[in-house]
Amino acid sequence: MVDAYRLTKIRKYKRIAEQANWQYRPVTMSCFGRPHPESTKIVSRLAQAAARRFGVEDVSRIEERWWKNCSTMLAERAANMVLKCSPTIRLPRALGGGMDSDEEDGGWKEGGVETEVDVSGVVVGGDAEPR
Repeated sequence: MVDAYRLTKIRKYKRIAEQANWQYRPVTMSCFGRPHPESTKIVSRLAQAAARRFGVEDVSRIEERWWKNCSTMLAERAANMVLKCSPTIRLPRALGGGMDSDEEDGGWKEGGVETEVDVSGVVVGGDAEPR
């Protein structure tokens, strides 16, 4: 799958890269964080160049930090996809409602009046009744 994604990226930017007289080498990873073998080589070469440029002796520290940043971005992307793909419901403020930008009025309103919700009923499996 990563091979197919890499080839798609290369095809997409091939003409633009050629016009700019660049070599386009995408750094592609699976959704689980496994880099394409070519990506590993690219990051290693870039880390070596950065180490020379900035006078860093331990190239592996640069490369390790970059991979950690990539992993963090992948985890963030996966979390954002879960949020975007999850059904949304308006929650009472007592249950965390009103904190998300998709909740316009920010609270649970019953008859136009904000109400409180007994959260203990939810925790023990009972019904949460507004007070």
